Amino acid sequence: MRRRVLRVYNREAGLQSTSEPVAGLEHSLAWRPSGNLIAGTQRFGFEGGGAGKEGRHDVVFFERNGLRHGEFGIRSVDLGLKDGNERLRWGYRVRELSWSSDSNVLALWVEGSGGDIGMPLHIIYSHILSIDLVQLWTTGNYHWYLLLVYRSMETYEDV
Repeated sequence: MRRRVLRVYNREAGLQSTSEPVAGLEHSLAWRPSGNLIAGTQRFGFEGGGAGKEGRHDVVFFERNGLRHGEFGIRSVDLGLKDGNERLRWGYRVRELSWSSDSNVLALWVEGSGGDIGMPLHIIYSHILSIDLVQLWTTGNYHWYLLLVYRSMETYEDV
């Protein structure tokens, strides 16, 4: 089973902390500007992926000391993307995560199996039609809430 480890280094490139091995941890990571959380994504229910939550795809959080600090599920009903090829398992992938500058909003850039033109998330507002889906999430009382969904070729939806 393939597992990834999250390593945190200090400014002098010294190893500060290491997480436990995490099965199914994907490439997208985003450090919250306030410094207390690192967000990533984890898939379950495939060879090399996490076990116990078959078919789930979660946004997971780590503290800077490497300890796991909560998660929430990416709901397929919120995606509305068609089934795709093997490269984008389940018809989509989380291309990028990004925090707002005040650390209050987490954005998920979700690429569907139709692909995209590779527009970076930081210029999303001027190129809103170049992406498949962007979800904006916020938290309150340790619960995550979906604020808005931007879809390509459509206007935003209040959730």
